[in-house]
Amino acid sequence: MFRRSATAFLGVVAAACVALSLVLMLSCGPSQYGPGFGRHHHYACIECQTTGECTAAIGEGWVCLDFCCQQFTDDDASPDDDDNDDDNDNDDASPADDDDDASPVEVGWLVGNATAGNDASATVLRTTDGGANWTLKSTGMSAVAMHDVSVSGDQIAWVVGDPDNQGYGTIYRTADGGQTWERQGNATQFAGVAFEGVSAVDASHVWTCGVLASSDDDASPDDDASPDDDASPDDDSVLSGTTGVIAHSADGGETWTMWSAELGVGNSLYKVDAVDDQIVWAIGDIDSKGYAAVLVTVTGGETWKRIGSAEVVPNALIDLSAKDDRTAWIVGVSDTVVRTTDQGASWDQWSVVPTLLHVNGVCALDADTAWIAVDYGQVYHINANSENWIDASPTDAQAPGVKGYELIGICTGDGQSIWASAINAEGPPGGIIIHSADGGQNWVQQQSPVTKAGFAYLSFVGACK
Repeated sequence: MFRRSATAFLGVVAAACVALSLVLMLSCGPSQYGPGFGRHHHYACIECQTTGECTAAIGEGWVCLDFCCQQFTDDDASPDDDDNDDDNDNDDASPADDDDDASPVEVGWLVGNATAGNDASATVLRTTDGGANWTLKSTGMSAVAMHDVSVSGDQIAWVVGDPDNQGYGTIYRTADGGQTWERQGNATQFAGVAFEGVSAVDASHVWTCGVLASSDDDASPDDDASPDDDASPDDDSVLSGTTGVIAHSADGGETWTMWSAELGVGNSLYKVDAVDDQIVWAIGDIDSKGYAAVLVTVTGGETWKRIGSAEVVPNALIDLSAKDDRTAWIVGVSDTVVRTTDQGASWDQWSVVPTLLHVNGVCALDADTAWIAVDYGQVYHINANSENWIDASPTDAQAPGVKGYELIGICTGDGQSIWASAINAEGPPGGIIIHSADGGQNWVQQQSPVTKAGFAYLSFVGACK
């Protein structure tokens, strides 16, 4: 949320305060709405899920805290002095606090491997200040690997992962910024399913994908936070007794529709990307057809079309970023980087890195511009009209040890402020988060409360993932 000048800001607040007080009988003193306003307030409110709803209903100068539109005062440029974001959705309702980021993108989530030990937990992190501070938000979750996350506004997020001791894949949804989570689906519908990817359209509509592994005792293709130990699909290709799965909910996860055998994919589906609730893409591993799965529907799942060929996608696929019903960027094993702009009638193919390396993440700003995350700490971006990829990789001086990490997720909203997540490829379990505020020219490592778990994918409100 961009700030107006102080004069304009105060004028908006004063006008909004008068109007709102007539409706809600509220006093607009700073003791009620300034810094430190607690979650257990005793005042009536205009209910909200995101700050945007307050802006639309009242105007600038109001933020969504504790599901109520509340006045924001800028006494210290942050309504939360202790860097704890548990009681709000967007702590300062302003651009990131790390002073190196002019982007309005602030609220983000990151998932990864479960932590170990007696206090093991799932790894689900949240930031409300562009990554200057990350907070563990997995209270109440099973301690399993989480593979993907997708956000819908400041407060709502879905995370998906491996089956737990209840025997079915985990789907969790939060509507309060991670204070509480609801486990979704059930063992009857999702028995033996491991979920790998998730894509939220809005607060109600969400898509997820994975694999039904009937011959695997733990119903999971792997115990890591990624499809393989090196955060890529299994290079051994086809797994016996597996079926690709896609599931959809139109009511916030209360009920689900699932497709499996009718998809005709005899292996894992790793990522799904919903442009809207009708146009949905999914990608996955190689199956008996001899090439990787690429699926698209333009009918909300009533019909699915498989596209691609052994010439275009001979290797397993890992991630995708779809822009419309015709255009998607897709990446994967052994330097796979492809794009279609006509729903698979033709393809653009690039060789970006040494062929032994895997491209694990892709974030497309538009049909022509994309960023990719690669093994061994490498980041590249391209404008497809130029056909030349630009190396924007961090150096070891900027992020010590980054070349020993496989970059997995990558996320940007404007091509300037960029986040990437990683898993340690060469040493003990661990992960890092890196951030650039200047289009990849310089990078810094962001601090995480989790030090011994590798990270999978991330998602920021207002960004392309």
